[in-house]
Amino acid sequence: HRVSRDLSLFAYHFITFAKTQDATRPGTYRHTILYTSGYHAIILFLYNVTARCGRIQIDDWNMSHRLYQRIESIVHQISGQLNIFDKATRSTAKNRNSNNSPKYQPLSCNPNLRLYKYAKGQSFGRHFDGASDIQFVSGSPYSKANVKEAQTEMTVLFYLSSCRGGATRFHLPHGKNVFGGGNGKKKCNGFDGSVAFVPEEGAVLLHVHGDRCLEHEAEPVRDGIKYVLRTDVIFGIM
Repeated sequence: HRVSRDLSLFAYHFITFAKTQDATRPGTYRHTILYTSGYHAIILFLYNVTARCGRIQIDDWNMSHRLYQRIESIVHQISGQLNIFDKATRSTAKNRNSNNSPKYQPLSCNPNLRLYKYAKGQSFGRHFDGASDIQFVSGSPYSKANVKEAQTEMTVLFYLSSCRGGATRFHLPHGKNVFGGGNGKKKCNGFDGSVAFVPEEGAVLLHVHGDRCLEHEAEPVRDGIKYVLRTDVIFGIM
């Protein structure tokens, strides 16, 4: 899915932000990366503090919602196939089965936008992405009163450059086999239990996170520079 139109605006936001905050200061990186909670936060902490890449971030509801509008059709197309738990089923609202009943649905993208830069040889070790609770505040596309139990459900990666190497590789749980049957211990036509996507400028990759997140990593860049913008799809009851 192509998202090239706003690349110049991305650059403006992040260059401006970089002038006011040095994301490589000791301690800063460790603090800003911990946006999750529980078991997955520990895993992210252990890997991220040793991640070999550059990272800056900015909070921007306007930009994040514009990004969501660019991928909204894809999100709605695939979200029904992901078996994401429908929190609205716990609601006591009347007429739950009517068209006007509250639904747990995708609403926007996380305003916490994170830009990663990988130079030659840089990588990001195996990790899991955790889910984050979201509060809609002034300036966000929805009011806090109209949305309940909002949290992120999917990671979104916008690839802003192409490079050699630097693939995002997902590892299947032990014993799983995407070809069906068997115990997954043997290779099948060269399949080694993982799936990878090599960065391509203008592409976007989405994957579920939280309790059902697959362990994944960013492989070393062999040539060129890899830029990737990270955000998340927010779901909520509305």
